[in-house]
Amino acid sequence: MILDGKIVVVTGGLGLIGKELVADIGRKGGTAINADIGVATSLRDRTLELDITNDDSVQSGIDRIVKEYGRIDGWVNNAYPRTKDWGTKFEEINPDSWRANVNMQLNSYFVCSQKALKVMASKSKGRWSTSRPSTALSVTTLACMRSMEAPRRRLIRPLREAGEFYPLPGFLLWP
Repeated sequence: MILDGKIVVVTGGLGLIGKELVADIGRKGGTAINADIGVATSLRDRTLELDITNDDSVQSGIDRIVKEYGRIDGWVNNAYPRTKDWGTKFEEINPDSWRANVNMQLNSYFVCSQKALKVMASKSKGRWSTSRPSTALSVTTLACMRSMEAPRRRLIRPLREAGEFYPLPGFLLWP
């Protein structure tokens, strides 16, 4: 199968999209780690309590996965942290709430990607993807992620040259 033996972390694995990603990775032979703020950690059961808005939680989670499995082969940014007033009509959104959402989502994806890519680069393999619902914030996130493409390329050039890395924001592609 296409993902045989691959260790893939899916943030937000309890959500609608996350559940499907976890299931699909399993159907393709991979080991999907459901990393979500709403699960108890049991790496034997492939679950990891992870708060992507907390840098220490992200690093600790990555360290636990590497200790248990020896590596991370793929990372999917699928978690969707948001403020309690999420869903307010656009014209009624408080700017402070908007800023808080951008901070939680964009910066959390950045930190997760940066920390996971360092582990994958040290192992000379891995894949990264970002999955987001379609919102105005997603456009902002995508624009910012694209602006980070050049620095990210420098970090993962050895992975790309090895034919092991395909960054495709918005969806997963497993060759």
